[in-house]
Amino acid sequence: MPAQVAQERTVHEKVEEHQVDFFDKEKLSNVLVGIIQAFKEEHRNLEAVALNQPFELEGEKAVFHLVSDIQAGIFQKIKQEITTELRRKLNNYNLQIEFEVREEVKDDKKRLYTSTDKLHYLREKSDLLDELLNRFKLETDF
Repeated sequence: MPAQVAQERTVHEKVEEHQVDFFDKEKLSNVLVGIIQAFKEEHRNLEAVALNQPFELEGEKAVFHLVSDIQAGIFQKIKQEITTELRRKLNNYNLQIEFEVREEVKDDKKRLYTSTDKLHYLREKSDLLDELLNRFKLETDF
């Protein structure tokens, strides 16, 4: 156990020895664009989409806002790779990457899946649609 503590202390001291550069959201975004582009070139599109999400910067911690558990799983798999790459490119080894899943705001409105649903929706929007249907003797059951 003491050897492990000594090893952790040595790793921690090495991190502290690195000169840490300041970065802001804009600088981090610019580096992320390059990483996302590299993912796309490697045909790692799912990883690129998971990384191309809005994020907040809280000090040296970037919190990505993901929209699904699928993205969270993908992000978890690439988290270490991304953290290492960002730390190296930003020259800041204190950078931390986190994520949280935020469900999309659901509409209270009913989704329009069928043609009949769409027609009813359009009728609510415009009274002239009923007049057109009657004038041209159009059938609504299709």
